[in-house]
Amino acid sequence: MPPRPGRLSLLFLPLLLLSLLPPSSGLPRLSPYYSSVEVEFRIQGDRTVSVEENCVLNLPSLYSSLTITRTIPSENVWNLRAWCQPGELRLENRKVKEATELTLTISFSPPFRGELRYGLSYTVSGWVGGAGPKYEAALGGIRIEAGGYPYQSYRVTVRGPPGSRLFWYEPREASAYPSSVTYSTSVGAPGSFEGVRATFYSSPAYHRLTLTETLRNPGREDCELVMNLLLFSEGKTQLASLLSSDPPVGSLYRDEENNWYASFRLRLVPGENRKVRVGLVWRTELYDPHLSQDNSGTLDDLPQGLEEYTKGRKYWEVEELRPLSLQLAGGERNLYSLVLRLLEWEDRNITYTPTQERQGALLTFQKRTGDCDCLSDLLIALLRGLGVPSRFSFGWIAGENGAGNHAWAEVYLPGRGWEPVDPTWSGGTGKYLFRMDPVHLTRGSRGLSSSDAYLFKAHYGPLEVGQEEVSLVPLSEEEALADFLASARTLLGLAERVGRNDPRLERARERLEAAEKGDLQAALDSLRWSMEVLGERGRPLELPPRIPPWVPLALAGAGACLAVALLLSLRRR
Repeated sequence: MPPRPGRLSLLFLPLLLLSLLPPSSGLPRLSPYYSSVEVEFRIQGDRTVSVEENCVLNLPSLYSSLTITRTIPSENVWNLRAWCQPGELRLENRKVKEATELTLTISFSPPFRGELRYGLSYTVSGWVGGAGPKYEAALGGIRIEAGGYPYQSYRVTVRGPPGSRLFWYEPREASAYPSSVTYSTSVGAPGSFEGVRATFYSSPAYHRLTLTETLRNPGREDCELVMNLLLFSEGKTQLASLLSSDPPVGSLYRDEENNWYASFRLRLVPGENRKVRVGLVWRTELYDPHLSQDNSGTLDDLPQGLEEYTKGRKYWEVEELRPLSLQLAGGERNLYSLVLRLLEWEDRNITYTPTQERQGALLTFQKRTGDCDCLSDLLIALLRGLGVPSRFSFGWIAGENGAGNHAWAEVYLPGRGWEPVDPTWSGGTGKYLFRMDPVHLTRGSRGLSSSDAYLFKAHYGPLEVGQEEVSLVPLSEEEALADFLASARTLLGLAERVGRNDPRLERARERLEAAEKGDLQAALDSLRWSMEVLGERGRPLELPPRIPPWVPLALAGAGACLAVALLLSLRRR
């Protein structure tokens, strides 16, 4: 399981260390002050940052010259420019250990007092973390030493890469926009500000995922089997589809909780090793329906018919934990507030620790440690103890090193259906409360059972199944178009097997024809029509009854006896 994201490293929290050298006139050092400092950080697609600073420094007395030093915490700084009004400016820079030191010397003739306006612009690397569609940074941090000049107004704006969307930011009092965040404050001398932390995602994001299952027949007789492999879950945050398979898929079907499976019928001869490879293509989006206490409903609003999603099951010891559920709820009935209260409790009381096996809700509570599936199981059990329908989701996180296994939860909200909650990554906040980033890839969602199994098989003869291999690569939009186009062809062929005369397949063909001209949305539309048919008519393959080896012999013997009897009867005639 991937570790819980912690606080960003100071590598991504550049502290702009300012000092204003005292003028030769000997005036008091704390006399001047910045009435306004505005800094804008523009994150680029290559994770560099373009910075522009505009400052208004109030000089209450006459100055003939002024020297300002600035330390930028990166050696990789370029495109340096500076300006001032009034005065003449000379900019110098030199590399120091893991930083770049700037010196701005401003000369006035005649001596000047009043508002000095100056600015800096530069490009820097090494400040932005994340991989793939994720961009994460903490920018605009500052520390002013005693004797420095205070900031009466300090305004920091962080803009995401072109085409990205803002997912999370701190401080939470900042003004948020679809692709930027702005925060205003003041900083005394001495004083500090930690900066604006922001996470952006390119959305939608595209991925190609390959699953490899290894099957082996270690015996001396043939092995006949049917294997049903869980592929992906159908939900609000993603569209996934079958791209390819070797050997070909026999059937594609969907279960009652909208999980999709590929069904294979195979025969392995003695000693044979068989690789089953399945290619999938994913389109994920940053999902944020802007839910809050005002629009998430209450316990009283939950509909009937979801009682199965409030029962205890393996890993979800509802009855044993119900007293804790009621204690933590404290009479709260608003669903948003209730789930947030449980997330805060888990963050304070359960320490994230990787586990070898899924230990369930009760043991997680008793040990006060666990990983992502443990935290999710505990949240589900606590919610079910309050009568809140909830279920278990599992899949992968698309990261820098490929796909990492992960688990989270889903909660049913009145009028909205299932909404995601990730207790591991929420950090006791609303960061992943009914909202989701595009790097969570959902393989399965289950609440009618607590199983996280992904492979189901029935077979005659000896069979060994090896560990599943998973590989993941990000895709550009052009690559995604090619993959979704191939997927639309594959699914249309499978849908035609089970629904030849279904009128929806004609729509799938029409949209596939448009997709052939380079229309990605048309390819997605074609997929949806084919999946609608497969979802209704697709069925898992079945393993035919095995005939015992003595049956053919018995039938042959019976046939021989019948033939002899027939010959004898003919002779008598």
